[in-house]
Amino acid sequence: MLVFNQAGAQSAAGASGATQSALGGLTEQQAVLAVAGFAVLAAVVSGSGGLSSVAVPADQAAATAAASSATAAASKASEAVKSLEELVASISSTDASRASVEKDALDRAITNAKEAQAVAKSAADDLALASSVKVDGLVNKGIEICRAANTCTKAELANLSFKAANAAKNSAEAVLGAVNAANAYGLALVNAGVSLPTAFTSALNSASTSSIEAQNQANAAIKSYEDTLKALGTTGTTIAASTGTTGTTGTTGTR
Repeated sequence: MLVFNQAGAQSAAGASGATQSALGGLTEQQAVLAVAGFAVLAAVVSGSGGLSSVAVPADQAAATAAASSATAAASKASEAVKSLEELVASISSTDASRASVEKDALDRAITNAKEAQAVAKSAADDLALASSVKVDGLVNKGIEICRAANTCTKAELANLSFKAANAAKNSAEAVLGAVNAANAYGLALVNAGVSLPTAFTSALNSASTSSIEAQNQANAAIKSYEDTLKALGTTGTTIAASTGTTGTTGTTGTR
């Protein structure tokens, strides 16, 4: 029997555009930070389709593409989290105490991003296994993926494709939300008179870049999920693409 990891996906705010307009009279450090703020508005609409027959290679090809993009999204999300952790470490505890509210919010956002990334990685791994035809008695950490020993039904493949794409989106948005929180933390530090080290701004820029790439890959996974449904000749739960606008507040992404 094919098996997968069950885990709850979580969604968090984030976005991908990058603009430095409307920065007004911000200081140089504030301007660097401002371009890394993100917000996103995303929606998921439910649908269903009755499926039962064994998937054909074309279906699995589309699912494999979804798995590849979902895996890449999880990898970029992991890179962003690592950069954010380096960002936090670059500030002394004394300086961090001058922006404790924003620091606490950033810590929570990083934790959420790490959890969502783990879910996304697991879902991508499950789909990668399920979309492979050359398997026999496939087992993935003790939880059932598909009932048959070496293949999945169309319904099972569609469901696993949805889980991978949706988890990739949730992970990307959680990371974008964490970047947003890091932006707010940096601005609070600057406003408190803290001179930000180069390591801080470098880590923020790296996290911002990785989060945008994670979002792009997540949207590619969503597109491949849609292609999978088309190849299966059915409909499924709709996943809205991850979108949003940049801003400078670190919470709503607008000012």
